[in-house]
Amino acid sequence: MMRAVVTGGAGFIGQHLIEALLAENYQVAVLDNLSGAGDIQFPKGVKLYQYNIEDPLILDVLKKEQPDYLFHLAAQVSVQKSMEDPYADLLANVVGTVNLLQHCITCKVKK
Repeated sequence: MMRAVVTGGAGFIGQHLIEALLAENYQVAVLDNLSGAGDIQFPKGVKLYQYNIEDPLILDVLKKEQPDYLFHLAAQVSVQKSMEDPYADLLANVVGTVNLLQHCITCKVKK
């Protein structure tokens, strides 16, 4: 069984990607801080790790889950928030992405 981690899995696109991956018999884990999510219920068997993508503990999640693939959909997308706190925007959208890429190399994620 193939394993996938989806960052931003609580978002609109992430939820549909999770459904598609489950239909293809993937084991799915989600990394999401749930900042933009309402009362979301993930399908049975989907593991949720509630972290910001710049959190160093994500490396531990990837080591535990050993994904074949990581789908990176997480981002801070609020224009208003980016204007109010551009540094937080930078952390989530740039630093978080670079950290994920480095963690994928460390954990030998295929793609």
